[in-house]
This record gives sequence, structure tokens and C-alpha cells, in this order.
Amino acid sequence: MVTLYHFYGQARARAAHQFDIGEGTIHLYVNRVIEAILSIQDQYIKWPMPGSDDYKQTTDMHQHQFGFPSCLGFVDGSNVSLFRKPSVDGSRYYNRKARYALNVTIIVDGNAKILWLVAGSKSLIKSHC
Repeated sequence: MVTLYHFYGQARARAAHQFDIGEGTIHLYVNRVIEAILSIQDQYIKWPMPGSDDYKQTTDMHQHQFGFPSCLGFVDGSNVSLFRKPSVDGSRYYNRKARYALNVTIIVDGNAKILWLVAGSKSLIKSHC
């Protein structure tokens, strides 16, 4: 709950006051949640291996649903707004819409299951290609 409250855009001091804990504890909680999510991402976000059953099922689904032969996924990008300017290289996150944001590119299948994504300059998924 603390992490969601903080991600919603609340400063550490306000989150600390809301939950009656220290500001340093907010930082620890947020890091623990991020580490937990990253530790299980490979279970839920996977690029299908060429020739595998998942690969064939995905391309068959796209052929059947959308008429796209040999299509593995659909790509789109977006900006995810940041609550404040990052403390390191903050000016790199300032975008054309006059706000601080992280560029995100995602590939999904026809069921909106995430197959691959990149946020900022780091790929978060290990590609098998």
C-alpha cells in the first residue's frame, strides 16, 4: 500500500506522514516491491521461442483473429509521466509535452499479454532472439 501511494505521486514526506513511518522506510518499501516484481517478471512476460508451441499458437491466433500471417505481436509506445524530475540526469527525461516522463515501448499479443518491453534505455525482458 505504501508503494502504491508513493507511485501515485505522493512525496516521501507525505507518504511517511500518511502511514506514520519514517521517510527512509518509504524508500526501503518501494525498493522491496520493485525487486519483488522484477524477480518474477520472467514468469509472466516472455518472448515466445521460434518453433515453440507458444510461438505457433500466437501466430495462429493473429492469423485467425486479425488476418495477419506470421505476426507475433503488436508494438506501441507511450510516455509514462514521472511525479518529479529524476535526481540523476533529470533533463534527459523532459519530453516534448513539457513534463518529465519515461519512454516505454511494449509488444503485446492479440490478448494484450506483454511479450517484451523496454522502459527508458533498458530492456526489461531477456529476448531469446
